[in-house]
Formats: sequence, structure tokens, C-alpha cells
Amino acid sequence: MTKVDFYIVRNGGADAAVLYACRLAEKAWLRGHGVRIVTRSAAETDAVSAALWAFRADSFLPNIRDTDKPLAGAVQYGEDPAAATSQFDVLVNLGRDIDSSFSRYKRVAEIVCQDSDWLTASRDRYRFYRDRGHPLERHEVSA
Repeated sequence: MTKVDFYIVRNGGADAAVLYACRLAEKAWLRGHGVRIVTRSAAETDAVSAALWAFRADSFLPNIRDTDKPLAGAVQYGEDPAAATSQFDVLVNLGRDIDSSFSRYKRVAEIVCQDSDWLTASRDRYRFYRDRGHPLERHEVSA
């Protein structure tokens, strides 16, 4: 059964959530996991793209948009849930909804920021996973 972690970013809004998603993706990727980041919109996809290339000056995290040709070993990101493949075992969700393919993953990381609409959607997702018996953990983090 898919394990779900909720990462509550206490100090910021959507920009802080994107930054934390990149940090989390890097951590999982360095541990050998296939990572996919789901975004809410084309604008957020652009923000993730920029952040993945620049969030740490001393590292390189290979990454592709879900509209690009697949590249083995790269972190994939975008708003198209149909782009998920079996090469990914960690889903980082910046999306408002539950990714329809979430059960394909071993782990789902739900990123929560302090935006009121985001909080409401996050609570709905938490209830969804809880009501279906998924193992849940909650982590308070800083971006």
C-alpha cells in the first residue's frame, strides 16, 4: 500500500512549496528513487522548471517536463497525470487534487503551504488517504 507523507511548509506560500518540492525530489533522487513532481498549472510547471535548475548552486538534478521525451534517471515534472510511468516510485504532489495514478507509487509526498485554498485542498486529500487506510505521516518543515 502506498505510504503518504504530508510536508507542511510553515514559512511561506506557493514559492516555498515549490522550493521544498525540489529539495525533497533531490533527496529521493540521490537515494536512487525515480521521482515525479505533479504541478497545479503550466505556470507552476514553469516555476518548478526554474527551481530545479537553480535551487542549489552546488548540485545538478537531471530533470524533464512530462511533455519531453522520457529520459531514464531524470526527475519528471508537469501537470499531466497520464505521463506517469513505472520508472517512478516517488510522487511529489504540488497538485490540488489527488493524482489519479497515486497507487502506482511506493510513496507520495504531499506538499502543503499556508495558502488558504491550498490548505483546504490538502485537508481533503488527507481525509481521502486516511479513509482508505493508507499509512500517513505528517512533517513540519521550512522551505
